[in-house]
Amino acid sequence: MGGNKRMSDTQLIRCPGCGATNRVPQEKINQGLNPVCGRCKTPLSVSNKPVTVTDATFAAEVERSPLPVMLDL
Repeated sequence: MGGNKRMSDTQLIRCPGCGATNRVPQEKINQGLNPVCGRCKTPLSVSNKPVTVTDATFAAEVERSPLPVMLDL
């Protein structure tokens, strides 16, 4: 394995525009840099606050999430 970066040093963030999963280094987030999608260049949200999911966004936010999801119904 190359490098000494651990997976915990990155955040997986799904692009709201194209749905691509992006690996964003935590170090860059801590520096205040605003990440963009590597595929379509849409700005990525780095908020770790709860997301309101609706019928219209359920598939994108829950079913296609690269990470485990906790739902409060």
